[in-house]
Amino acid sequence: MLLNNNYQLYKKFEIVIYMVNHKQEYHKYKSRYMQTKKIELSVRDPHLYYIQIGKKTIECRKGNANKFKHWIGQKVYFWNSDRKIPVIIEEIRHYDNLYDFIKNEDYKKVMPNMNSEQDTINFIHTIYSDDVINKAGGICAMQIKIV
Repeated sequence: MLLNNNYQLYKKFEIVIYMVNHKQEYHKYKSRYMQTKKIELSVRDPHLYYIQIGKKTIECRKGNANKFKHWIGQKVYFWNSDRKIPVIIEEIRHYDNLYDFIKNEDYKKVMPNMNSEQDTINFIHTIYSDDVINKAGGICAMQIKIV
Protein backbone atom coordinates (compact mmCIF):
# COMPACT_ATOMS: atom_id res chain seq x y z
CA MET A 1 0.00 0.00 0.00
CA LEU A 2 2.78 2.42 0.94
CA LEU A 3 4.68 1.65 -2.26
CA ASN A 4 1.55 2.26 -4.33
CA ASN A 5 0.93 5.64 -2.60
CA ASN A 6 4.57 6.64 -3.09
CA TYR A 7 4.37 5.71 -6.75
CA GLN A 8 1.20 7.79 -7.18
CA LEU A 9 2.84 10.76 -5.46
CA TYR A 10 5.89 10.34 -7.67
CA LYS A 11 3.73 10.33 -10.82
CA LYS A 12 1.87 13.47 -9.68
CA PHE A 13 5.17 15.16 -8.89
CA GLU A 14 6.52 14.12 -12.28
CA ILE A 15 3.49 15.70 -14.02
CA VAL A 16 3.86 18.94 -12.05
CA ILE A 17 7.58 19.18 -12.93
CA TYR A 18 6.76 18.54 -16.59
CA MET A 19 4.05 21.22 -16.50
CA VAL A 20 6.38 23.76 -14.90
CA ASN A 21 8.97 23.11 -17.59
CA HIS A 22 6.34 23.23 -20.35
CA LYS A 23 4.10 26.15 -19.41
CA GLN A 24 2.49 26.52 -22.82
CA GLU A 25 1.35 22.89 -22.88
CA TYR A 26 0.12 23.29 -19.30
CA HIS A 27 -2.12 26.23 -20.26
CA LYS A 28 -3.55 24.24 -23.18
CA TYR A 29 -4.22 21.31 -20.85
CA LYS A 30 -5.76 23.58 -18.21
CA SER A 31 -8.11 25.29 -20.67
CA ARG A 32 -9.22 21.92 -22.09
CA TYR A 33 -9.72 20.56 -18.58
CA MET A 34 -11.80 23.56 -17.50
CA GLN A 35 -14.02 23.16 -20.58
CA THR A 36 -14.77 19.53 -19.76
CA LYS A 37 -15.03 19.85 -15.98
CA LYS A 38 -18.62 19.64 -14.75
CA ILE A 39 -19.45 22.65 -12.58
CA GLU A 40 -21.99 22.07 -9.82
CA LEU A 41 -23.14 24.55 -7.18
CA SER A 42 -25.38 23.81 -4.25
CA VAL A 43 -28.42 26.09 -3.94
CA ARG A 44 -31.03 25.86 -1.20
CA ASP A 45 -34.75 26.01 -1.72
CA PRO A 46 -36.71 28.19 -2.32
CA HIS A 47 -33.91 29.78 -4.38
CA LEU A 48 -33.41 26.73 -6.60
CA TYR A 49 -37.15 26.68 -7.26
CA TYR A 50 -37.02 30.34 -8.35
CA ILE A 51 -34.14 29.50 -10.71
CA GLN A 52 -36.17 26.60 -12.12
CA ILE A 53 -39.22 28.77 -12.88
CA GLY A 54 -37.09 31.63 -14.26
CA LYS A 55 -37.71 34.26 -11.55
CA LYS A 56 -34.17 34.17 -10.15
CA THR A 57 -31.76 35.11 -12.94
CA ILE A 58 -28.83 36.35 -10.83
CA GLU A 59 -26.85 34.11 -8.50
CA CYS A 60 -24.32 35.66 -6.14
CA ARG A 61 -21.13 34.03 -4.92
CA LYS A 62 -18.22 35.38 -2.92
CA GLY A 63 -14.92 35.78 -4.73
CA ASN A 64 -13.26 37.87 -7.38
CA ALA A 65 -14.08 37.81 -11.09
CA ASN A 66 -11.00 35.69 -11.90
CA LYS A 67 -12.49 32.83 -9.90
CA PHE A 68 -15.56 32.69 -12.16
CA LYS A 69 -14.66 34.33 -15.50
CA HIS A 70 -13.93 30.99 -17.20
CA TRP A 71 -17.52 29.95 -16.44
CA ILE A 72 -19.00 32.44 -18.92
CA GLY A 73 -20.78 30.49 -21.64
CA GLN A 74 -20.43 27.25 -19.66
CA LYS A 75 -23.19 24.96 -18.49
CA VAL A 76 -23.42 24.95 -14.70
CA TYR A 77 -25.62 22.71 -12.61
CA PHE A 78 -27.39 24.19 -9.59
CA TRP A 79 -28.54 21.40 -7.34
CA ASN A 80 -29.91 20.35 -3.98
CA SER A 81 -31.14 17.04 -2.61
CA ASP A 82 -34.37 17.25 -4.65
CA ARG A 83 -33.24 18.31 -8.13
CA LYS A 84 -30.52 19.53 -10.46
CA ILE A 85 -31.08 22.51 -12.80
CA PRO A 86 -28.72 23.17 -15.75
CA VAL A 87 -28.08 26.84 -16.56
CA ILE A 88 -25.72 28.82 -18.77
CA ILE A 89 -23.62 31.56 -17.19
CA GLU A 90 -24.16 34.53 -19.50
CA GLU A 91 -22.18 37.18 -17.65
CA ILE A 92 -20.14 37.73 -14.49
CA ARG A 93 -20.12 41.12 -12.75
CA HIS A 94 -17.80 41.79 -9.80
CA TYR A 95 -18.42 44.11 -6.85
CA ASP A 96 -16.11 44.98 -3.99
CA ASN A 97 -18.83 44.58 -1.37
CA LEU A 98 -22.40 43.47 -0.84
CA TYR A 99 -23.78 47.01 -0.75
CA ASP A 100 -22.44 47.84 -4.23
CA PHE A 101 -23.80 44.50 -5.43
CA ILE A 102 -27.32 45.25 -4.17
CA LYS A 103 -27.18 48.86 -5.38
CA ASN A 104 -26.37 47.76 -8.95
CA GLU A 105 -28.31 44.50 -9.27
CA ASP A 106 -32.09 44.13 -9.14
CA TYR A 107 -32.69 42.48 -5.77
CA LYS A 108 -35.85 40.79 -7.15
CA LYS A 109 -33.66 38.91 -9.66
CA VAL A 110 -31.29 37.88 -6.86
CA MET A 111 -33.89 36.97 -4.21
CA PRO A 112 -37.41 37.00 -5.70
CA ASN A 113 -39.01 36.22 -2.33
CA MET A 114 -37.58 39.31 -0.59
CA ASN A 115 -39.55 42.53 -0.14
CA SER A 116 -36.71 45.04 -0.11
CA GLU A 117 -33.02 45.58 -0.73
CA GLN A 118 -32.44 45.58 3.04
CA ASP A 119 -34.19 42.20 3.42
CA THR A 120 -31.93 40.84 0.68
CA ILE A 121 -28.81 42.21 2.40
CA ASN A 122 -29.93 40.73 5.73
CA PHE A 123 -30.50 37.32 4.14
CA ILE A 124 -27.16 37.28 2.29
CA HIS A 125 -25.48 38.22 5.59
CA THR A 126 -26.76 34.91 7.01
CA ILE A 127 -24.57 33.22 4.39
CA TYR A 128 -21.64 35.64 3.93
CA SER A 129 -20.55 38.27 6.42
CA ASP A 130 -18.96 41.49 5.15
CA ASP A 131 -15.62 40.24 6.45
CA VAL A 132 -15.93 36.95 4.53
CA ILE A 133 -16.80 38.84 1.33
CA ASN A 134 -13.83 41.20 1.78
CA LYS A 135 -11.40 38.32 2.43
CA ALA A 136 -12.71 36.51 -0.66
CA GLY A 137 -12.04 39.54 -2.85
CA GLY A 138 -15.62 40.75 -3.22
CA ILE A 139 -18.85 39.28 -4.54
CA CYS A 140 -19.85 38.31 -8.06
CA ALA A 141 -23.21 38.43 -9.80
CA MET A 142 -23.72 35.56 -12.22
CA GLN A 143 -26.29 36.32 -14.91
CA ILE A 144 -27.88 32.93 -15.62
CA LYS A 145 -30.22 31.45 -18.21
CA ILE A 146 -31.99 28.10 -17.91
CA VAL A 147 -30.92 25.56 -20.52
